[in-house]
Amino acid sequence: MRLPLVAAAAAALLVVGVGGAGADDAAGKKQIEGTWELVGVTRGGKERPADKERTTITFAAGTMTMKGLAKDGGEKQKAAQYTVDTTKTPNWIDIDARDGDKKEKVLGLYEVKGDTLRLAMGRPDGDRPASLESKEGEKSTVARLKRVK
Repeated sequence: MRLPLVAAAAAALLVVGVGGAGADDAAGKKQIEGTWELVGVTRGGKERPADKERTTITFAAGTMTMKGLAKDGGEKQKAAQYTVDTTKTPNWIDIDARDGDKKEKVLGLYEVKGDTLRLAMGRPDGDRPASLESKEGEKSTVARLKRVK
C-alpha cells in the first residue's frame, strides 16, 4: 500500500514541477496581451508628448495592431507579428513588420507592472535597446502605455 502512495506523490511533484514552469512562462506571455493606450514617449532622452489623438496598441495571439489618427484626419492602422521571450529580464520582444514590400525587424524590451506597459524599441533592423530607459544620444524609443479596460 505504501508504494502506490509514494509513486502518486512523486508523480504529483513531477507534474507540479513541470507544469509550474510552463504555467509561469505562459502567464508571462499573456501579461502583454490586450489593448494599451499610449500615454508618453521618450526618444533620445527627450520626453515627447503622446499624440494628441488616441493611439492604441493591441497585442493578441502573436499579432500587434497599432491604431491612431492619420495626418489627413482619418484612422490609420498597422499590424505586425511579434514574439516574446519571458526568460530574459527585462522581457524581450521581436516585431516583424511590413511597410509595403519592405520587411523590417524591430527588437525591443518590455515590462508590465499592473496596468502599465513600458516598451523600449530599437531602430528598424537595428540592435535591441540595452535598457528600458532612453538616454540622450541613443536612438531607442521608450513608450509608456496604460491598459484599456
